[in-house]
Amino acid sequence: MASYDAGGWQVTDERTGRPVGGATTAEIGGVPAGRVTVGICAIFKDEARDLPEWLAWHRQIGISRFFLYDNDSTDGSASCCTGADVTVTPWRGYSQQMAAYAHCLRSRPAVDWLAFIDLDEFLLDPAGRRIDTILPETTAQYQGERVERVWVPWRMFGWKPHEVRPAGGVLQNYLWRAHDASRLHAIEMQAGKSIVQPSAVVLVPPPTPHHLLVEGLTWSDSGLVLNHYWTKSKQEAFKKANQPRADNGLRRSWQQMLDLEWEMSAVYDDRIAQQARACGVVR
Repeated sequence: MASYDAGGWQVTDERTGRPVGGATTAEIGGVPAGRVTVGICAIFKDEARDLPEWLAWHRQIGISRFFLYDNDSTDGSASCCTGADVTVTPWRGYSQQMAAYAHCLRSRPAVDWLAFIDLDEFLLDPAGRRIDTILPETTAQYQGERVERVWVPWRMFGWKPHEVRPAGGVLQNYLWRAHDASRLHAIEMQAGKSIVQPSAVVLVPPPTPHHLLVEGLTWSDSGLVLNHYWTKSKQEAFKKANQPRADNGLRRSWQQMLDLEWEMSAVYDDRIAQQARACGVVR
């Protein structure tokens, strides 16, 4: 299995000690468009306002299947999940994220690669490539070992300058994030998310929403990032602080969210907004 060197966040293989970070797409079997299928598994609650944009964006960048779990929504979120590429499963109860992930994995989703992300997270290649042209074939190897997981680090965005929710979607409104040299960047690099070959996952349910364990190697230098709109507006952040988390049922500290906000408002970054406008997701 892969392990992580927190000093430089270099991915290595525990069996050989060989680094995995640094491998290029060509070195592990880069593929032309359309050669791999990529899906997303996510659990949501009351996301009717943001689901259409989230689905539209990920379709544009090459996601072909969505395996979604509706966790007791009361705002009609499921009605936003239209299209033959979307499967919605009603899912009841508190702290159900890992149970939903386990259900998805045991259902053997028919995709080559499966990303496990949330509705406030948007996959992005800053260079504008489609994700199905970045991920390798499922038989790809690096230095003789199969590549079975891709690690995607966070980029955390704050609410600046929105005290209340503005008109329009997420991508056009939240444009300030943490600086790459900030203390928060170390958290971003360690608390990103996984894209895995579903059949390669060895521990179900996964131990955390972040780390899905595989027998093969983890590729950490794909160029992909995960824009995490952790707070959205200040008004929505306060509401979020008072709701149980989907993974462990605990509530967040409002003071912690306030402390992090200034770090998440340091760098103006509209790369995803520019791409979203170019493809018509944002008008």
